[in-house]
Amino acid sequence: MQRPMNFAPEDIFTFVRREIPDYKDELTMGTRIGEDLRLIGDDADEFLEKFSKEFSVDLSGFPFSDYFPVEGSASMHFYAGRQMSSPKNPALSLLRKLDSLIWGLFSRRRSFKTLTVHDLYEFARTGKWHPKF
Repeated sequence: MQRPMNFAPEDIFTFVRREIPDYKDELTMGTRIGEDLRLIGDDADEFLEKFSKEFSVDLSGFPFSDYFPVEGSASMHFYAGRQMSSPKNPALSLLRKLDSLIWGLFSRRRSFKTLTVHDLYEFARTGKWHPKF
């Protein structure tokens, strides 16, 4: 399959909207995959796999664990409570913060790199993952 070389940001926005139909906020190049789209663990892995296939991007060297916590780990629970957008309900938001504090006691990792829609655009444009740093 030939890879088109002229991807536009709108191509990435269309893909994200199709894969994450519940996301109602405005998509921008700065939209964060984990924190804003609320994708972590297996969901993030499946999303990136679909992205890779749709845009013919080689993600073979992508260090997933640098960007996303492992499914079901203490780090995932800590990350979900601290990094992801809080629920609008104040009681749920408080419960998430308390849950995060408890899981933080057992978490081996407390921070992860951020992956954005802009990063996905660059991956699609070049056809491969490349480190930001």
